[in-house]
Amino acid sequence: LLLLNQFPDLEADRSFGRNHLIIKHGEKAGVSVYFISSIVAVLSLLILIGVGELSLWGLLVLLPLSLSFVAWTGLKKWTTQIGEQPQFMALNVMSNLLTPTVLGLVVIFE
Repeated sequence: LLLLNQFPDLEADRSFGRNHLIIKHGEKAGVSVYFISSIVAVLSLLILIGVGELSLWGLLVLLPLSLSFVAWTGLKKWTTQIGEQPQFMALNVMSNLLTPTVLGLVVIFE
């Protein structure tokens, strides 16, 4: 959630002396880390299902998790101007709130 939110604040953060991933390693690295995090989440879910720790109902978690990939497409295109594209910011928030919620419900009810 916070990684994507750092993009629109990049210049303000830099002017206040903050030192986070995007300031230290650049916008391209931040976009890549966001994408890799989403991929790791999908792979982790599939591994849990594959080894039987989570039932096939766990595939429902892919629905809200997929929103992060749509947010990533906006981030890749708009980078520091992502704040001017509230639909991508909203998708990031939705993915980050709904993914663990759906996962929790799957675990509780399986």
